[in-house]
Amino acid sequence: MRPALRGCFVLACLLSGCTGLQAPQPAPDWDARRLQLLEVDAWELRGRVAIKAASGGGNASLDWLQQGSLSRLRLAGPFGASGVEFAVAPERITFSDRTGEVALAYAGPQAAERFLDEQLGWSFPVHSARYWVLGLLDPDYNGDRLFDADGELRSLQQHGWTVVYDRFATRNGYYLPAKLEIENPRLRLRMVISDWSPLSGLTP
Repeated sequence: MRPALRGCFVLACLLSGCTGLQAPQPAPDWDARRLQLLEVDAWELRGRVAIKAASGGGNASLDWLQQGSLSRLRLAGPFGASGVEFAVAPERITFSDRTGEVALAYAGPQAAERFLDEQLGWSFPVHSARYWVLGLLDPDYNGDRLFDADGELRSLQQHGWTVVYDRFATRNGYYLPAKLEIENPRLRLRMVISDWSPLSGLTP
């Protein structure tokens, strides 16, 4: 290969994240990893999310703070406008605008799913997704895991949803999804996670 072409090839690999020259990483012990992550009661992730549904869609930056059973999802950008927050507890969801004022609140069984369906035209199982974004099945439901020939987790299937993992990365000593899709016949959600941190000293 001529020097000029070789230089172009190296540059293209750097820009596209070419990994052909890297040694393959051994697959983790998925059961041990599951037990390790279930011990992390509080965490925060940041990234970007794109949503496609029959009623519309969009994209936004995402900051997801998990504190026990309480999920706080902050969205900003085109889909999240100038900033909104969903606070989701097992039987309650509140929606706040960028000023922090509570705009809407729902209570009762499946409050989050009812809120999203009535206000946005699509529903999303936030309580299960708190496990899916970590590459875990929701322990409250039966489900299936699919691995590839190298032992890498490729997808989960659980109560009508499919979660497809495109890429994993090591974050703060944990092996976690970096790019994934969550979908059912009505909704497709794509997420790219740029940062993940386990937290301590937080309670629900």
